[in-house]
Amino acid sequence: MVRMATIAGLMLLPAGSASARREVPALRTLPDSVTSLEAEGNLIRLRTGGFWLNLHHFLYVLGRAEAGFPDASRSAVAGAPADQDSVLTRLPVADRHIWRAAVRHYAGGPSRLDPIFDSTAFRLIHRLSRVDSATPVRRLGVDAALAAVLEPAARIYRTAWWPRHDAANRRRAASLQPLLDRHQDTLRAFVSRAYGIVWPAAGLDLHLSAYANWAGAYSTDGPLMVASSLDPALDGWHGVEMAVHEGLHQWDRQVEELLAAMAQGSGARAPGFNLVHAMIFATAGEAVRRIVPDHVEYAELHGLWRGRGMAPYAAAINTGWRPWLRGETTLDAAVAALVQALP
Repeated sequence: MVRMATIAGLMLLPAGSASARREVPALRTLPDSVTSLEAEGNLIRLRTGGFWLNLHHFLYVLGRAEAGFPDASRSAVAGAPADQDSVLTRLPVADRHIWRAAVRHYAGGPSRLDPIFDSTAFRLIHRLSRVDSATPVRRLGVDAALAAVLEPAARIYRTAWWPRHDAANRRRAASLQPLLDRHQDTLRAFVSRAYGIVWPAAGLDLHLSAYANWAGAYSTDGPLMVASSLDPALDGWHGVEMAVHEGLHQWDRQVEELLAAMAQGSGARAPGFNLVHAMIFATAGEAVRRIVPDHVEYAELHGLWRGRGMAPYAAAINTGWRPWLRGETTLDAAVAALVQALP
């Protein structure tokens, strides 16, 4: 899918294109509203039934717990070992050995990769997201060692955990999709104006998996978006917020390049990914507040604005970005203030 965006009057090229990496055109003034959008389809479509995607993520988070990674204690994934053990003890001894061997394999390899930043990891996830449960492991395009682990593990997972995980995915989709569909015009209009973007006419797919990663949801290039259906923090309106949040990540590279160009021109320190992430947290939260005025945004509810990664950007977001979201200033002025307010 080709992704085009304009923000602060800069035409930002599709993510990953050579031209986008080489240069950023001169700053121009962007009108305070976006008046031409492509034909509108669903904003976000929740996808369920991803057997291989769910198996991979279950083994991924179990492998991180097995390897002792600190993020294995995060709330989105902390319940995975208990989920495993509640069924594992009832399996035949041979199946228990097969399953534990699969977890050990992940702990020593795939679970050590980050699906957002490691190309090997997200290429695998892309392949798994595009096949149905009936696709044999030999057609998944994975390396032989991983295939030798996944094939016997899939036989066990299909009857031991998949029915419950599949049901959780379907329940989450049944609760969130009506909210996304009912309010998609409001959400689309808000984020389109906020970022000066044209949301893809075909919409974006968000794959539901019982487990995703320590954060409960993530996005990769492609685009590919995954969210946990067992994470209670992503239910209801916070689930809607996170769906919009992951959608906005599809423009990360363009926004980073814009901010870096403006920072260079003003002598400010070059902003990093955390600023872009902070902008998304604020934008997605404000988008839901257009529907539910007393909505407490995810970042505020979970103390992220006070955390080490986000706290340095909270003041810049409040003085630079939120006034634009509330319609109190221009987009050009908002982005300039955002860069100047950086610590």
